[in-house]
Amino acid sequence: MEPYENSEFNTPKSPIRSRFLTFLCILTFIGSGFSFLSNLIMPFYKKLIPSMQISYSQLGDEATQKAMERLMNDALSVADWKFILVAITYALAVLGACFMLKMRPIGFHLYVCAQILTYSCLNFLVKGAFAMQFIDVGWSVCFVVLYYIQLKEVLKTREE
Repeated sequence: MEPYENSEFNTPKSPIRSRFLTFLCILTFIGSGFSFLSNLIMPFYKKLIPSMQISYSQLGDEATQKAMERLMNDALSVADWKFILVAITYALAVLGACFMLKMRPIGFHLYVCAQILTYSCLNFLVKGAFAMQFIDVGWSVCFVVLYYIQLKEVLKTREE
């Protein structure tokens, strides 16, 4: 007589995604997804900047006018391929979040690479008003740490 094999006992335990990981991924989809789209359309948007400068020059607040003028001049001075490259780094962050959402540890590594590449692109290629400020770097580090904590849970569940 053959031993009875029940498929319930032989199936590996699938990892259970925490609500916090889902929340982190949703925030990443919103933030990095919006930044991806913004940088992707920036080369087309740059054509409208001269007419926008005229509109902003008619505003009453001088500080706002100077800030907008600096931003627009910085946008005009950046080559289109640099914006496309930054868009790719944000797409990599979204891809990393997708893998983390599917409980794949490679997602964490993709996300970290995306954050490093985004920082490098914005601060060394694009520069000016588009460079990452201290608060931007702080948010990136915060998300990397939170994803790392969740990664430990993903790996722990996979080992069980």
